[in-house]
Amino acid sequence: MKVLASHSVDLLCTFADDFLESSEKRAHLKDALRSLAQISGSANICNLFLSLLKKCGLEDIPSTPENLECEANEVDGKGEENTDSTAEINNKRSLLMELISTLAEAADEDVLDLFFGFIKSSLLDSSKSCESKALFALSTILKEHHEYSLAQLDEIMMLLHGIKPDSNNAVLEGQLVCYKYLLVHMIKVNEESTSKKAFLILNELILALKSKKESRRLAYDVLLAISTSLRSSELNNGDSDLQRLFTMVMGYLSSPSPHIVSGAIAALSLLIYTDADFCVEVPNLIPSVLVLLQNKAIEVIKVGSVSSVFPVGCFQFSCHLRV
Repeated sequence: MKVLASHSVDLLCTFADDFLESSEKRAHLKDALRSLAQISGSANICNLFLSLLKKCGLEDIPSTPENLECEANEVDGKGEENTDSTAEINNKRSLLMELISTLAEAADEDVLDLFFGFIKSSLLDSSKSCESKALFALSTILKEHHEYSLAQLDEIMMLLHGIKPDSNNAVLEGQLVCYKYLLVHMIKVNEESTSKKAFLILNELILALKSKKESRRLAYDVLLAISTSLRSSELNNGDSDLQRLFTMVMGYLSSPSPHIVSGAIAALSLLIYTDADFCVEVPNLIPSVLVLLQNKAIEVIKVGSVSSVFPVGCFQFSCHLRV
């Protein structure tokens, strides 16, 4: 290990160059780069990334919306002659995003600032060419560095809220995964300053549950992953963390919108399906959902039957309603 550590910087640079140039070996190189980053130190990771930005001609990427708009106007004015150049730049950006995902675990705050700035510039880019890769890189940072994530919470939320996936499932998945890590962090810290943003995220998930089939499936997967993460908390308070999630979802049952209420029922059906004991452990759960039997909105009444992703969970939930 001492010999490897003494040559880790050279190896890191060599493997990074190979990563950019060879598509066939990238999957294997990622594992090597991730391991080398752990023993190379953040300063060397920072120097490596800066050198790669310069090598790829991306060291002067604008990071503000105003500059990005000016850059877009300049490109539009030059016509098709920049098409190949733009495609090459976007390809380099995508590769660097993959490197960020690989190196993020070993990064300190200064390197994370560098990575986050590069990710932000891509998410603000009007071309949206690397949006899914940028979201995946961001999700890696959110997963591995919860303190940094909460420190940058306002800016991260602004970026995520500005993304419109439309029909791009890869972008939607990346957005929802980022929301997943943020929501888990916020529920675990349980601070009043983050509670409003936690509800904003949960609202996005509930709306996705009422969207088209593929979006609904992604939202179910993310909600299930959130539940699993809270249940397996290392702080020995996983039950209370999960109960907070239930309580937050239950809050939407009083919404005046049948669309939101049916989305909340769909979320509860999944959570109860994965752990039916919460029917009796979560305070006021049964009384809250029994009130729904008096609801006249067709969308609320039929929510169990229209769920095509977890029909068993919805059936089990409907059984609990009749206890």
